[in-house]
Amino acid sequence: MHDDSELGHDDLIGPPYHIVVGGNACYQCGAPHDVAAIVGTFHGDARCFALYIRELPDQLLEAVREHVEIEESFSKTAGHAYYANHCPQCNALCGDHYLHRPGAIFAPLEPEEATKLRVIEVGPSVSGHMHASSAYGTSLEWILEFA
Repeated sequence: MHDDSELGHDDLIGPPYHIVVGGNACYQCGAPHDVAAIVGTFHGDARCFALYIRELPDQLLEAVREHVEIEESFSKTAGHAYYANHCPQCNALCGDHYLHRPGAIFAPLEPEEATKLRVIEVGPSVSGHMHASSAYGTSLEWILEFA
């Protein structure tokens, strides 16, 4: 995350949802593939990334799977299981820590880097809440504005 971001723990994150998709290279096999992050709301109207997702509505999981490989897996870095991106070639976990660290795909250091991403609106029929850690800051603002 960017320096001014905050990370919540075990937040209840709700709609409206957006899926942010961008290209990545697998750290294990080097295969290019897309990865996704989910944006939702918490505390009523604050937009945030949902990280280390422990629970999410089935319809939202299906919507994400239309774009990327995502499965519930145990992460040594996080120390628990959560829904994470996976490489479609070798099935390596592409963890949230790796994808959201400063300068990574979902934490651009410059607004121009956000233009490499796609933001996909999830329809209003997807309701329900996620149990995840919330993360927000300048990087998310750039993505929502410039992607």
